[in-house]
Amino acid sequence: MQPQIPDHIRQLADKWIAGTITASERDVLLEWYSRQVPAEIPWESADAHETAMEERLYADLQHKLQPSVIPVKKNNWKRLAQAAAVLLLIAAGWAGISKWQQVKPIVITADGSIKKMILPDSSIVWLKGNSSLSYQQDFGKKTRQVVLKGEGLFEIKKDAAHPFIVESGQYTTRVLGTSFNIKEQTGNNTFSLLVLTGKVQVEKKSSKDNVQPLLITPDYQFTGNSRESSVSKASSADREQSTNGTEYDMNFNRTAFPDIVQRIEQKFDIKINANYQQFENCRITADITDQSLSNSLKLITMAISATYSISDGTIVITGNGCR
Repeated sequence: MQPQIPDHIRQLADKWIAGTITASERDVLLEWYSRQVPAEIPWESADAHETAMEERLYADLQHKLQPSVIPVKKNNWKRLAQAAAVLLLIAAGWAGISKWQQVKPIVITADGSIKKMILPDSSIVWLKGNSSLSYQQDFGKKTRQVVLKGEGLFEIKKDAAHPFIVESGQYTTRVLGTSFNIKEQTGNNTFSLLVLTGKVQVEKKSSKDNVQPLLITPDYQFTGNSRESSVSKASSADREQSTNGTEYDMNFNRTAFPDIVQRIEQKFDIKINANYQQFENCRITADITDQSLSNSLKLITMAISATYSISDGTIVITGNGCR
């Protein structure tokens, strides 16, 4: 018997088709499908499990989509089409391949404005004023490559198998999982890179001197132009300026649990359900800056001996509260 597809899952599938689904909503969609598949694959590693799941899904789809003559009542065709769309789209998600239409550059025209983007791999980019970010349809297939014009603060999800590459002006920046700010000014041909966490490799796209790539470590910044480049220690003011106006900083000191949940909701564009009156006395000291959604939830729930789950596409936190 085929599993019943809840209405909210159909709605998420519709958003996927329209290209308006967020990375958090996509995770909910994939999590729902993962619960429809029997757990017969050994968990040797996350990568091995995903590859096995990919093969299983494609085999399952090939079986389900074999041509056959089946009478379909007029009032059932839309429901069946939606079910097929959900299976196909979720399979594409497990394969790590974006089947969305070509993504157009997203441009911010107003000075001083900031737009948050959550990429298909759940990485977050805060685009600064007069900036644009674009990526191709096959984002995540082999590499995660984007083109930046202007300035952006990047918080990249760790994925050793798929490097994240930023093409900006004369320079190429390559990372596996870290956070950094890039500012490229076409007018005066300058480029700057400030590393917040992790290590970032930067190199000039073409150089007559055959200059080797540079590895920039946290709290250092690289600046370059058509004539010269340098690496220097970043000041606290530089760091503060790069994160100003974003939800990047998630360092809490005896902060009320409901306030932290609200910050997580805002950062990842999700909704979390909990009995907040029960948790109103809970205070948490934790730094979840540069952490994924799942890691953030694990850290804050462990701090108050609570648990979280995804039920019917909704994140729910339960526990006994704090005295």
